[in-house]
Amino acid sequence: MSGFIMLKHIKHLNLQYFIKNLPQLSHIMFMEPSYSLQIYHKYSYEYKNGNSNCDDRTHKNLQNYKFKCNSNQKNKEEFNYPSISEETLLALAEYFESFEEHCDSNYDVTYSDGVLTINLPQKQGIYVINKQAPNRQIWLSSPISGPKRYDLVNGIKWVYASDGVSMHELLNKEIPTFISSKKKDIDFTILPFGGKS
Repeated sequence: MSGFIMLKHIKHLNLQYFIKNLPQLSHIMFMEPSYSLQIYHKYSYEYKNGNSNCDDRTHKNLQNYKFKCNSNQKNKEEFNYPSISEETLLALAEYFESFEEHCDSNYDVTYSDGVLTINLPQKQGIYVINKQAPNRQIWLSSPISGPKRYDLVNGIKWVYASDGVSMHELLNKEIPTFISSKKKDIDFTILPFGGKS
């Protein structure tokens, strides 16, 4: 297992593997800090009870991991979700509207009450992007890749925890499939919280 490690796999890893891959695990700590802390406590308990062969240096790394988890939990709780999610969706709505001249009459963009709906040209499907306030996330439903849930990472972009790909990167990949070849300069990542701002 390498690259982006999904949370559902981590709880099955032994302590040595867990410590070795801490740099990779840091990618998911912001998105699921409370669960990350549960993982820390599991392995810290094994260390304290002599159920592993890790040394003091390894235990120190565990302590650093806990600090990062606590810090990321605080950051996730403190960022201004209502303002940032609204700015994100409004910018997306305006950008999608700019494609109208390159599409047929079936293309339609609406944004209301935190829900952005994009009816694609030639009735090729519908994208729905909406706020999910209880989880402080943005959810997206794609006719190509299906449903995804995005968390704000480092205050700059919305990322899907399962693959590490941002929402705007996904749109960069999928939307040109539906838009006329006349519109060649599509780049969602330049928008607010798209990763480049």
